[in-house]
Amino acid sequence: MKLEDYEKLLKETSKSYIFAKINHKLNDFVKENKKNKICFLRHDIDFSPSNALNMALLENKHNIVSTFTILLTSKYYNAFTKENRIFFKKIKSLGHEVGLHFDPTVYKIDSEEKLNLYVKYEKNLIEDLIDEKVEMFSYHQPTIFSLNFNDLKYGDCINAYSSF
Repeated sequence: MKLEDYEKLLKETSKSYIFAKINHKLNDFVKENKKNKICFLRHDIDFSPSNALNMALLENKHNIVSTFTILLTSKYYNAFTKENRIFFKKIKSLGHEVGLHFDPTVYKIDSEEKLNLYVKYEKNLIEDLIDEKVEMFSYHQPTIFSLNFNDLKYGDCINAYSSF
C-alpha cells in the first residue's frame, strides 16, 4: 500500500474510532472510553524499519497513536544496526508504543514457563536496544500451539493475542 492510500485509510478510520496503544494502561484506557469505538492499530515490523518510521511519522501528523513491534529474528533486517536503532527510538519518541514481535518457532517452547522465559529474554534485548520499557508483544506467525497461550501477560508483557 502506498503512503497516500494509507493516509486516506487513517483519515477515514479516525472518523469513527479513537486510536489506542497496546500497553499496561490498556484496561484503564478502555474503561475511560467505554462510549467510543477503539482501534488498536498494530504494525509488526517484518521487513522494513524505515517504512515503519514513515508510517509512524504519517500517523503522528494526524495525531494517531499505534503500536509497532520489532522482530529480532527477522531475515530481512538487523534490529541492532545503528540506523535501525535510531528508527525504533524515533518511532517511540513520536508517542507510539514499541513492543516485541516474538517468533515462538525459534525456540523449543513446550510450556508456559519457557514462553515466559523467552519473551522476557527478547523483551530485555529490545529494552536495551531502544533504552525504553517494552510492555507488549505479538506473535510472529503464530502456531496452533502458541495460540493456546492466550493469557493477558507473558514475560511481563501484554500479549496482543490474549483473550482480552
